[in-house]
Amino acid sequence: MRIIYYIVGLLIFISYQNTLTASNPSEFYQINIEDISGSGYELKGNYTYYHNRLLSESSSSKTSPAVVITDQLLSNQGYDHFSFGTLTCTLKVPAKQGLALQIPDMYSAYRLYINDELVATKGQVGTNKESSKASRNKKLIPIYSTSDTLRLAIELSNFSHVKYGFNKPIKIGYYEQLQQSKLITVAYDLFLTGSLAIGGFFFLGLYYFGRKSNLGLYFALFCITYSYRIISWENFVLNELIPSYPWWISIRVEYISLYLSAVFFIKYSTKLFKDESLPFIANSFKNLSLLFTVSTILLPVDWFTRFSMIFIIILLSMILYIIYIYIIAAIHKRAYSTYSLLSLTGITTVFILKSLAYFDLIEEPIVLTGIGQLLFFFFQAIILSKVFAMEWIMAKEHAEQLSKAKSEFMSMISHEIKTPLNAILGTAYHLIEDKPKKTHEKDLQYLKNSTENLSVLVDNILDYSKLSAGEIALNHEKVDFVKYMNKILSPYRERALNKNLLFIVNFDPLIPRWMLVDKIKLSNVFCHLLDNALKFTESGEVRINVVVRNKKGDQVQLLFGIQDTGIGIEENMLSQIFNVFVQANQSESRKHHGTGLGLSMTKHLLKLMGSELKVNSQPGKGSDFHFELNLKMIDDPGLAEKYTDNLTDLTNQEVLLVEDNEINAMIAKRLLKKWGIKVTHAWNGLECLNKCKDKRFDIILMDLQMPEMDGYEASAKLRERNCETPIIALTASTKEKAGDQLHEAGMNDLVSKPYTPEMLHHIICKYIQAKHTVAY
Repeated sequence: MRIIYYIVGLLIFISYQNTLTASNPSEFYQINIEDISGSGYELKGNYTYYHNRLLSESSSSKTSPAVVITDQLLSNQGYDHFSFGTLTCTLKVPAKQGLALQIPDMYSAYRLYINDELVATKGQVGTNKESSKASRNKKLIPIYSTSDTLRLAIELSNFSHVKYGFNKPIKIGYYEQLQQSKLITVAYDLFLTGSLAIGGFFFLGLYYFGRKSNLGLYFALFCITYSYRIISWENFVLNELIPSYPWWISIRVEYISLYLSAVFFIKYSTKLFKDESLPFIANSFKNLSLLFTVSTILLPVDWFTRFSMIFIIILLSMILYIIYIYIIAAIHKRAYSTYSLLSLTGITTVFILKSLAYFDLIEEPIVLTGIGQLLFFFFQAIILSKVFAMEWIMAKEHAEQLSKAKSEFMSMISHEIKTPLNAILGTAYHLIEDKPKKTHEKDLQYLKNSTENLSVLVDNILDYSKLSAGEIALNHEKVDFVKYMNKILSPYRERALNKNLLFIVNFDPLIPRWMLVDKIKLSNVFCHLLDNALKFTESGEVRINVVVRNKKGDQVQLLFGIQDTGIGIEENMLSQIFNVFVQANQSESRKHHGTGLGLSMTKHLLKLMGSELKVNSQPGKGSDFHFELNLKMIDDPGLAEKYTDNLTDLTNQEVLLVEDNEINAMIAKRLLKKWGIKVTHAWNGLECLNKCKDKRFDIILMDLQMPEMDGYEASAKLRERNCETPIIALTASTKEKAGDQLHEAGMNDLVSKPYTPEMLHHIICKYIQAKHTVAY
């Protein structure tokens, strides 16, 4: 196809050149304001070309008369690609300030003059191979000339590449608009590259840590090699990020990435549908791609670039063959064939659009090509996800390895997820309390509620992962039991009232006041059960009963019951509802939302506490969930445990906030100052130690993961100095995860991110009042 374009173009050129020889060369551009607005004006045609002549030098080896050309890619005009020369043109511009030239990539080197002044260079222009040095990038060059007439002279030299000249037209436009357009293009390339690279390394990690599936390996390597091509080709973002990147390495690796992408994708596709593929054809494509790879490594640049059009034809044939494989697989109703066809729709669209743009028939719509590529990788990722899931289900011996990898992954990203959640939640609370406009109040409340729901969902997922891996242990605390229970139930009373439901709570009067309870886990149990009860009850009541079943020594056995008059559960589902991601009524679950984790987590939590969750239910009449717990009774712990947040005055209390995240530090300082607290900020543990040398604080709020010195080490060193100030950890970890380390480092307590203002206020009041009680 391209040969036909070349022949037609050559005939047009010969005809056009014969016409021009009878007249003087014309190289004048009259440019209007509307021409240069937006994405700029392309300077196509109307160039005068001086072959084998550099106008800035007094003499050249040999010269040719000036001719007018219509294509800046001089090798397409019949000139030898091992050449040098000068392009000139004159511009009549409407504005004198704020203009710029966008210079596309030239396949070797150039010098740009505006009104006889050198303004830009790329590579090294010379008259032979020894004096010429190739380079590649796209430049945006401001125009500082005050004249409305611009004479451009572009000296070119190429002794390295099969092509000679510009790959695309020069643009003139307003600097800010061209810069913005360039930034959008760079952002697009970086986003696409990052997405594919992350996906590739993710699947590579699954291959390394999980089952050694070549299918996942080929797709991972394809993602990685193709992501490199995106960032190194067309817009040459990588060359801008690394200006010193050698040209001869850059262009070789760019071509190699294309060839290897083809190798890995043909291997991946034939592995996915091996019964539909023909090994001989697939191996032929693979071997040809590898042959091109080897030639790129061994041959000079001007040789291996000659073969690029041949490979495009091979690549097109390979894509057609893969389409054939996927269609046959769909006819045979193979697993994943539907997703494969959907993915090919995306990549075929991209190939067509880029081909049309390559031949200058259209301007590439980067949004469409970006979406097409993302859809391709998205559906291929779905295929791989399903393949891995099936392999893990079928291969029981690898299930434990999967669980461990998932747990490690969740633990690793816990901090990264909860840190921004903390910033969002804190900002939402601040804006709500800062007397917002009435038109914003509802949106802010939605933002707060959604963030809290997301935080709960993240906690549920992370907690379930830890429960499944057996990483959670009990952490008993002294509680005033009825008061503690009422605090848990308080928000659910309001929810029931909003739904016009009766919310009835019955506490046995024989319940001991003080007991040892794992507050967080028992609270989670009630939250899951009450969420379900209120979610699936539209009329009637929700009832909570806590009854003493038995007392012996310091042990008391309590029976907990949560009853509702909701939709109930079908008998055939009663044995399945405690399984993860299983929901009794799918239509109702979709109506009210939910992940299907709640009852499964509740079952695991109660099992950890030595109990079992039981259920009685009738469809249309309601459900009754109940369980028993054996708790230890204790004596009245004394005044130190009886503090009240509302009675604690925090005015002028001195708090040292140790936090390396700027946004989270801002949120915390804002809350603390609101309560009248004097805040000193340290960016890391080392700075914390220095500040504690000169000043005594009432409380230290300590982040754990920080540069220079983390919170654990800083706390341990403070205790070595006999510092008795309460240290409260601000962390994305829970007590179960960080408990031992916190204790060893000498920390007193922790607030888990994302935290609400009430949580932070409560913990500060607790230690401030305890300090005053001891002092008294």
